[in-house]
Amino acid sequence: MNRADVIERIAERYGVTLPQSDPAIFVVDVYDQILQEHTIQAQQSQLEFKEELKKILANSEESLPYLLEIRRQEIDNTANRLQNAAELLHIEQRQKSEIIYAEVSAKLEQKATEFSNQALRQLAVNIEHQINQQLFEPTKQLNRLAKSIAEQQDKDLKRKQLDFAWTGFIGLLCGLIGGLVVIYVG
Repeated sequence: MNRADVIERIAERYGVTLPQSDPAIFVVDVYDQILQEHTIQAQQSQLEFKEELKKILANSEESLPYLLEIRRQEIDNTANRLQNAAELLHIEQRQKSEIIYAEVSAKLEQKATEFSNQALRQLAVNIEHQINQQLFEPTKQLNRLAKSIAEQQDKDLKRKQLDFAWTGFIGLLCGLIGGLVVIYVG
């Protein structure tokens, strides 16, 4: 978004025309660039996570049972790292958002009327809403995906433990029957 677009949108929404040299336009432009950069970084992290999950799932079908636990731990660690990174990114975005909002508010209070102050608050609310949508939804998706994978791993482990218990029980039963046959025949 360039300065002309920002000026045009403000004029369309609020009927206020700002010159291109207005410092508020510069602050909004810087904020937009920061927002775009962080959005790209969050999308790249999400793609890397998806690729790693695809690799893990492809390899897990061919792995031995003891490798399942190792893979589950790797997934948990990756999900935790991504969740931590998303939380740090959210904190950083919120801090930058608060700093930019404070600077914009201070400059516009000196130059604008009550009407332009209302326009700035509306603009800040819209930007914060977009940031929240872009940061919270991927974090929620990552949490749900990590939880789903962990639940599936737990189910697989319980099923294998049950299979092992049944095998032991059947072996014990066969041993008892064999012992009875030996006692009976002998």
